[in-house]
Amino acid sequence: MRRVRPRAVPAIVRSPARPGTLYTGVVGGADGVRFAVMTASRVELVRRLADYALRRSGHALWAHHARYVRALLARGELEAAVELYFGLVGERWDEEWLVTDVVETSRSRAAALVDAECA
Repeated sequence: MRRVRPRAVPAIVRSPARPGTLYTGVVGGADGVRFAVMTASRVELVRRLADYALRRSGHALWAHHARYVRALLARGELEAAVELYFGLVGERWDEEWLVTDVVETSRSRAAALVDAECA
């Protein structure tokens, strides 16, 4: 197995959990938004992005790269798997990119949690 050197990708947002804070992740591609998630915790954001990477890796990555991503996930290294997936995606088929952010919500307004996968 050859050593994988993924492209540099932005790290998943790192900030302490606070009430009124939402963690967002949007996966984009040439055809538009492919996946979007908003959660109340960074841990949950990483878990949802790891689920996305697991579902897509078999199709989007070369087989040996997909096996590496799945091995990281099996060891519980979710963030490493997400960063590897987005560092390698685009070498086989269409490129995808991940944008993450932290959104501070107003205490006077309710915010809905969104988890949508776009076709």
